[in-house]
Amino acid sequence: MEALIDADMENKSRADAINNLQQQWKKLGSLPDKKQHNELWARFKKAADEAYKPCQEYYNDLSKVRAFNKEQRELICSQLELFFEQYDWANSDWKIVQQLLDKAHHEYKTFAPVDKQVNKALLSRFNQSIKSIQGKLSEFYQVNIDEKTALISACGDLLETEDLAGSTEQCKAYQQQWKTIGNAGRKEHALWAEFRKVCDGVFERRSQAYNAQKQENNQRHNQADDIIEAAKALLDLSLIHISEPTRLLSI
Repeated sequence: MEALIDADMENKSRADAINNLQQQWKKLGSLPDKKQHNELWARFKKAADEAYKPCQEYYNDLSKVRAFNKEQRELICSQLELFFEQYDWANSDWKIVQQLLDKAHHEYKTFAPVDKQVNKALLSRFNQSIKSIQGKLSEFYQVNIDEKTALISACGDLLETEDLAGSTEQCKAYQQQWKTIGNAGRKEHALWAEFRKVCDGVFERRSQAYNAQKQENNQRHNQADDIIEAAKALLDLSLIHISEPTRLLSI
């Protein structure tokens, strides 16, 4: 125990070592000579108290840190509860609301550790305040999810429309409408990927029809050229037959 007084070690390791030696002391029991026992105990305790001083300072400081963290976590909870009660939800800036939740989660984790006796109650209060605000945000997201899902369905119907030009223009209108709808939260990426896939299908149908029409026009053009060439050949042949008798008569 006396060797621990000047030992260069981390406070947690020092405290564990002191506790280990104290447990060993208890297992040894008492000495037959009471005077000798008391003298050794006094020496052991004095060394233990001296060795523990750095730990005491550390744990005193840690206690202050935990108390400060507790106050900050309580403040975060109070701010979240006040925000939920006083915020103008009818005219919400949902991006700011999401940023607030993200920041609250980050800061709550930052203020650690706190005493175990208060940690559970604090965490429950924090989660409840987050849940209340998240509920409002989820309602907003669900409205946007429903609107974007309806757009995907409407755009999908265009794949069955015979009016390719009209369906393409309508698809462009749906794309503009999509931009006016707010964020869908965690489902935003999946919904956008599905919507884009359907839109690509609509434009691909128009492109395929255009290419098919272009190919058909080229074939007709080539056929027309062939007919013209054949007609020219027939005309040239006719002129030859007409001109030959004339030369014979002149001779």
